[in-house]
Amino acid sequence: MTEDAFPRAIQEYGSILDLMLEGCQILDRDWRYLYLNDAIEKHSRRPNSELIGKRFGEAWPGVEQTELFRRMRVCMEKRVHDSMVNEFSYPDGEPGWFDLRFIPVPEGLFILSIEVSEQILAERELRLRDRELFEARKLEAIGRLAGGIAHDFNNMIGVILGHSELALMDCPEDSPMQADLRAIQQAAERSAGLV
Repeated sequence: MTEDAFPRAIQEYGSILDLMLEGCQILDRDWRYLYLNDAIEKHSRRPNSELIGKRFGEAWPGVEQTELFRRMRVCMEKRVHDSMVNEFSYPDGEPGWFDLRFIPVPEGLFILSIEVSEQILAERELRLRDRELFEARKLEAIGRLAGGIAHDFNNMIGVILGHSELALMDCPEDSPMQADLRAIQQAAERSAGLV
């Protein structure tokens, strides 16, 4: 494509690209913004006029040290396609996530961006709810186990209490066994109270 053919192509197809909900960006081989469709203003929360003609690194200070830029550079230099989901921090600190496609074009690099913030946040919320549900089920299972053990223990205490009462009824009042049987009965009653 000749140098003047590119602007002509943008004039022809730019109005179509501007209608897309996906962001469309074209960077030249010097990393300058050549074209941004209307969706990019929403994605970047900056007017396109602030970006057109600027180098990518000037527009986004520090971006050269990121995985995003590393992958873009590979696409630009090796002329290969790539894609990734990238977390982006807006100037106000709010995060945003974008599904990005990098496509080499004669001018440099075409970037298609689809905002997936709602999807990412929904997935995180779902994972959090899954963890909470898992913990609740774990606690419920422990509660059922403890309840079952307490029930079985109470049944055994009931047997001890019943036999100690029968033994006390059969044991003469002056028997030395009376004190031992009452101690067994009191221990069983305290255990029942604990359960």
